Amino acid sequence: MGWKGVGVLAAILWTVPAASTAQSVTIRTYNNYGVATDDLAAARPYVDAVFAHAGIEVSWIDCWYGDKEVAGASARCRQPLQAHEVILRLQAAHPQPGKRYVSMGFALVNIAEGVPFLATVFPDLVRSVSRDAHLDFGLLLGRAMAHEIGHLLLDTNRHADRGLMRAGWSHVELRQNVETDWAFGADEIAVIRAAAVRRNGL
Repeated sequence: MGWKGVGVLAAILWTVPAASTAQSVTIRTYNNYGVATDDLAAARPYVDAVFAHAGIEVSWIDCWYGDKEVAGASARCRQPLQAHEVILRLQAAHPQPGKRYVSMGFALVNIAEGVPFLATVFPDLVRSVSRDAHLDFGLLLGRAMAHEIGHLLLDTNRHADRGLMRAGWSHVELRQNVETDWAFGADEIAVIRAAAVRRNGL
């Protein structure tokens, strides 16, 4: 599923959620890149933990792997996106040799209608950084995923001075693994919790 497929997703109408807790978010995963199942399974607990610290329960729906729908994919993958759901797209960035990349993903925020729903992470860039920093790929992938989904719930591309939502992640910071470097700040938690409540009420 490429940009054309995303265009279809962007046209999905928001619907009222049938059953979800007051502070929860569901992540529909479109693994276009083909991240190995084991690597994705290793990354997700980091996302779960970061949002659990903010009081948000995360659930996952696998919709796409490589160039086709996941076998036995949930019917939700073909239904209108609900306000408490977001889309996580994993796709290749195809970095050019010698070019320096500073971002492992992006999120579309401040949209005209509805709520932000599309986050993209580039696993090839994540793997490159993890290799250079001598860091576990699954750990860094989870942090990158949580960061971009955080942008959706905060509805901003602005970065914080510290914590998970800061712009720059040095190799030293990645290896030191200081807990507060990879968590939302108190102000961010308040915004994220309010966004989750609002999304579940739409």
